[in-house]
Amino acid sequence: MRIILLTQYFFPETGAPQNRLGALAEYLANKHEVHVITAMPNYPALKIFPEYEGKLAFSETKDGYQIHRVPLHVNGKGFIDRLRTYITFSINAAAYTKELFGKEPFDIVFCESPPLFLGYWAVKLAKRFKAKLVFNVSDLWPESVEKLGLVTNKLLLAPFYMLENWLYKKSDLITGQTQGICDSIRTKLQKGKNTPVHWYPNGIDLSEIHQIDVNDSLVDQFKNKKIVLYAGNLGYAQGLEVITQAAANIKDQPEVHFVIIGDGPERDKLEAQVLNNQQNNCTLLSSVSRKELFSLIKSSFAYIVPLKKIELFLGAIPSKIFEPLAFGVPVLLGVDGEAKNIFCNSYNAALYFEPENSNDLLLQLYKLLHDDNLRTKIAINGKNVIAQQFNRAVIHSQLEKKLIQINAQ
Repeated sequence: MRIILLTQYFFPETGAPQNRLGALAEYLANKHEVHVITAMPNYPALKIFPEYEGKLAFSETKDGYQIHRVPLHVNGKGFIDRLRTYITFSINAAAYTKELFGKEPFDIVFCESPPLFLGYWAVKLAKRFKAKLVFNVSDLWPESVEKLGLVTNKLLLAPFYMLENWLYKKSDLITGQTQGICDSIRTKLQKGKNTPVHWYPNGIDLSEIHQIDVNDSLVDQFKNKKIVLYAGNLGYAQGLEVITQAAANIKDQPEVHFVIIGDGPERDKLEAQVLNNQQNNCTLLSSVSRKELFSLIKSSFAYIVPLKKIELFLGAIPSKIFEPLAFGVPVLLGVDGEAKNIFCNSYNAALYFEPENSNDLLLQLYKLLHDDNLRTKIAINGKNVIAQQFNRAVIHSQLEKKLIQINAQ
C-alpha cells in the first residue's frame, strides 16, 4: 500500500502522538510505502527547533520512510494563537502535499487529530488521491477545550462540533487512543454513517525498554534520593499543582525528592509555587533526551501520572504511564475512570489517588515507602499489563490488518 500519514506532531519532538506515529511509520515502512506530512518541530516549547529554523518545506528520510516538513505559525500559547498554529499548518500541509504528489494515487490517508482542521484537508486529499481516509482521534476536540473551561462560548464552539461530526461521517475508518474516545465516537455515529471504529491505544516498544542502561549525569544529580518523578507536558489539564503541594507538605521524608520534567504553559506557575514553598525537595527540569528520560524513569522510586478532576478524563489513558510500568517503577495514578479500571482495579498495577488531592497522593506514596512487598507486587503487575495490553508490536499488527481490510473494500 501507499500511505500518507498526516500529522502536526512528529519526531524529533517528544510526546504521545510523536512516539506513537513515529513507531507506526517505521512499522508500516517495512512492508509499505510511507510518506509523513508534518510540521517544523516546535513542541512543547512552541519554538522551532534550532536545526530547523529558517527552513521552508523540505523532505528527509528516516527508517525507510519519507518525512515532508512544512512551515507553520508558532507564536504564543493562548487559544487564539493555538488556532493560528493549527490553521497555518493545515493549509500549508495540504498545499505542499498537492504540489509534491500531484494526483498520484494513494491507498490510505491517515490523519491525526488534533488539530481538527487538518481533517478537512485530509478529506480533500483522500478524494484527490482516490484513497481511503483513516481519521485518528487522540483527543476529543472541541469537547476537551470546552470541558476544561478554555472556551465556553457555545456559538464559537458550534462550527467545530459540526466539523467534527462531518469528519466522522467522511472517514472510512476511525481510530481512537482510548475505549472512552471510541465509545464517544460510536455514540455520535448512531444516527449517521456506520463508520467502523477501532481502538488503537498508545503503547510501548518493549525491545527499546530492555536496551536502556542507567548511567548518566542526570541520574547522578539525584544520588541517594528516592525520586518521585513526573515527565511530560506542563499544561493545565495535568493538574500539576498536586505535586508541588505534596512536596510542600511532606515533612518527615528527607530522602524523597520530587522531580518535574517538561515544558508547557504552566511552567512559570509551577516554578513560582516551588519557590514560594521554600523547600529543596522539588526540582523542575526542561525537556531532556529520550535516553536521559528513560534512565531517570528506571532509577525512580515512584512515578506520578496526574490529570484534572473533570468528567472528560474518565476516558483518558495518559501515555506517560507506559514507560514506568514497563521498567517496573510503581505508578501513583491520579486519573479516574478507564485508566483506574485497567491499571488499579483489573491488574493492581498502580496505586490510585484522587485527582488534585495532594493529601491522598502523599498517603499512597507513604504506602510505597513503608511496604516493600507492595512495591514489588505492583511493579511486577505493571510489567504484565504492558506486555499483555500495550505492546506496540501487537497494536501495530492489528491496525495494519484494519488498513488492509478497508483498502480492499
